[in-house]
Amino acid sequence: MENIPRETSHVSAVRRLRYLVDSAGGCNPDFDPFRRLPLTWYANYPGESGDGLNWVNSHVVNIPKETSPTHFHPPKPTGGGAPQAEMYLVLDPATYGLGTWGRSASLVVFPDLRDLCRYEQHAMEPGMFVYIPPGTGHRGLDVFVNVLTIPGFKPNNEYYLDRDLCDLSAGRSPYNENLLAAKNYERIDDLL
Repeated sequence: MENIPRETSHVSAVRRLRYLVDSAGGCNPDFDPFRRLPLTWYANYPGESGDGLNWVNSHVVNIPKETSPTHFHPPKPTGGGAPQAEMYLVLDPATYGLGTWGRSASLVVFPDLRDLCRYEQHAMEPGMFVYIPPGTGHRGLDVFVNVLTIPGFKPNNEYYLDRDLCDLSAGRSPYNENLLAAKNYERIDDLL
């Protein structure tokens, strides 16, 4: 799905997950690294800003809690264009031989970035569909999902919250302590 008329495309019309190669990164850099990109963000030229060519982006990823960052996509997107919304289509990890190790899949959501003590945690099961609007903090925990973004995923258009969650909620809200030293976080007060 592209947002301009073209006779040719940068992707094939059909892509099957079993034929795509894992590309560790994002929410899953190394732990049971299932991360396949059926439809990635695409620009006509390097450094292009805005929405790129895709109306939608798809990446299928196994998101373990150890490497999953709490983040949000801002209502006013970095680089211009439309704000980025995410949707999770929860998949069955057994389909691709991924173990659950007795863990339960869930999604933590921070609906108000000005009050990081307020959060919701929702159990995720295969077949569920979740909409995450722009400006909503979120973190997948031990969930295997097809992440769909509209418009397509934009590079550098996500901000990480784990440091702020640790500091501003005094430990009352869940955060990934494995990532506190690993990322150079901007303070949320500077972003809102």
